[in-house]
Amino acid sequence: MTDEQRKAVENGIWLCPRCARLIDRDPKGYSVEELHGWQHQATLFALRELHHPLVRSSATPDQISAALDRFLPRVRSVLDFRVPKFYGLVQVGISQLNDMSVLIQECSGYGWSPAHSLHAKAEQVVRIQDHLVMLLQRLYDLVVNDQSGCWQVRFQTYDFAPQWTTPESEHAFQSFVKCYSELLNAANALEPFRKGAAYY
Repeated sequence: MTDEQRKAVENGIWLCPRCARLIDRDPKGYSVEELHGWQHQATLFALRELHHPLVRSSATPDQISAALDRFLPRVRSVLDFRVPKFYGLVQVGISQLNDMSVLIQECSGYGWSPAHSLHAKAEQVVRIQDHLVMLLQRLYDLVVNDQSGCWQVRFQTYDFAPQWTTPESEHAFQSFVKCYSELLNAANALEPFRKGAAYY
């Protein structure tokens, strides 16, 4: 194909650069009829996709509610441990941390498919949810990657053993409580959307 033919409007641009190079390097291996057939298929596909947005904007309040019905109980289950307002023993189960890690992975980026339909119709829901997942990651790191020495693995739990005399333990505990409180607030903020009350 000459340079003029390539630029001609009737040919259009329908090949990716990689495929175009393959054909250019082996012009005898691809007949004109075959290329025209591929072009026709590509045109039909493009026309079919023309009115389909990349992120579907057809999510209804019921669909958003159903997505949160799947998401929020899992969040609540990984946060189901007592956090005292004053110093005391805090226990976080290793199985809970494993579940938290899985949930974080599933909800990162586009891994959690129910989130796709939320973007166009419920930006606030997505924003709160993304913040919540970020807080889950922070809480996980505060326990598993603790540098203060306050979290100790005992049997099937991470136990917070406060060392009253160190500033590190004070900071570690306050960071944990603050993150935990923010997580609960974010989960509570999603409840009206789960129940459908936020749309009316």
